[in-house]
Amino acid sequence: MSAQNKDELQEEELPQESEVIEDVESEEDSAEIWKDRALRAQAEMANMRRRLDREVEQRTRRRLEGLLHDLIMVGDHIELALGSIPEPVRAAESADGFLLGMDAIRTAFEDVLRQHGLEQIAPAADANFDPSLHEAVQTDTEDGLDAARLEVLRRGYKMGSHVLRPAQVRVVQPA
Repeated sequence: MSAQNKDELQEEELPQESEVIEDVESEEDSAEIWKDRALRAQAEMANMRRRLDREVEQRTRRRLEGLLHDLIMVGDHIELALGSIPEPVRAAESADGFLLGMDAIRTAFEDVLRQHGLEQIAPAADANFDPSLHEAVQTDTEDGLDAARLEVLRRGYKMGSHVLRPAQVRVVQPA
């Protein structure tokens, strides 16, 4: 093979400088596209993780609230049972152990609810009516009152700022 043929073959095999630049630019564009896709995929995965975490937290909170609501009903029954004990039975010495035991059960029950983040809503008599915390089940007027008064008929409960059950109150207003 002559030197001239070798030079011609080498010139044909070697890409022109402009072709090499185009190929490099094309590869850089392709790398940018893939980098962008990777970043978007990472962002989408992070969003999906946050969304799943939020859904799991909400589902867990709803189940806990359902359980606590059921337990609140048990507490209501304990209160009703203690309130329905006739005065002669309360006064009898033989009932002291029973009454102390029932009171201890109620106290332990309330402690368990409090440990799980439940707060009682039991407004004081001179508190203002708050419709976000109280449910007025009865309104009356009374002579001789200076200001409205609340009487708690059934305690309410909240978990953090979320009210599970508003306190049921009787609102007594001045006549």
